[in-house]
Amino acid sequence: MAIIKKKFTYDLPDEYLAQTKDLGLKGEWDYEGPDKIYVHVSKATNLMIYHCGCQMHDDSRTQEENDHSMDVYTGLDAYHAPIEFDKDPVLLSCFFPKIASDMHQKEYKHPVTGEVFYSRPDPIMPDHTIQLDQVEYDLEKKEWKPYPMRQPHIIREDFEAAHRTILANHTATETENFTSSQKKKWSDFIKEFENVPTKFADYMDTPWMVPFPIDPRMDEKWGVENDGLIPETEITSNPDAGEIAPLELPFEDNRGYDYDALAEAELTEEQKMAPEPPDEFKIS
Repeated sequence: MAIIKKKFTYDLPDEYLAQTKDLGLKGEWDYEGPDKIYVHVSKATNLMIYHCGCQMHDDSRTQEENDHSMDVYTGLDAYHAPIEFDKDPVLLSCFFPKIASDMHQKEYKHPVTGEVFYSRPDPIMPDHTIQLDQVEYDLEKKEWKPYPMRQPHIIREDFEAAHRTILANHTATETENFTSSQKKKWSDFIKEFENVPTKFADYMDTPWMVPFPIDPRMDEKWGVENDGLIPETEITSNPDAGEIAPLELPFEDNRGYDYDALAEAELTEEQKMAPEPPDEFKIS
């Protein structure tokens, strides 16, 4: 197994998750990893099975021995196909990505407030330019077909539906046991949450960029105000509501909810009145 360190250039979309390359943008990437791997490919569809990972080429074995090992590894419903740096550096690098937070970040500032509301790695990481579950192998030509572009993980309609649902849940939160300071913070939070589609009107067609305001109950000082009138662990007035969903997620989505599920769900009246979305919509 040869570990290499090489640079390569690759095509970038006009913007993150855009479906066009009209601007002719290029990225430069420093790759470190094996020069050749094998991956699973579905016999039924010829699509790469990305979640099955890969196996590195073993230089100490013959090609026949490597092939036999992969035949056993892939099982009956799949076959193996090679990915080599010299032929497919972009696809190969997707199996050995860098840590997004360690990379240089491109920041996006709100045109009115000047606040940084979104950031992403710059350049866009290779594995975020390809829809990896749709990469197809041409078994006849023994090569990978042109890679499909990475698709948005959330669309405007789903975001708007999720916003309405979460806002309704927050608005229904009982505040009887809140201190006066907490009531003020909660009221300001509701107004800010309600104003999200207006504040970020220019970005609603790229909803993965739009942040929700952070629930003030996530502040560690929330539960100990006024000599701890509200126990530190009791961050919701509903004891059955469970823990607040985490708001910190990878750079694609920092809101902590399953938007697709929320948008499609037909909630019961009891669920609609709950202080928080039902547990099944929270991302753990």
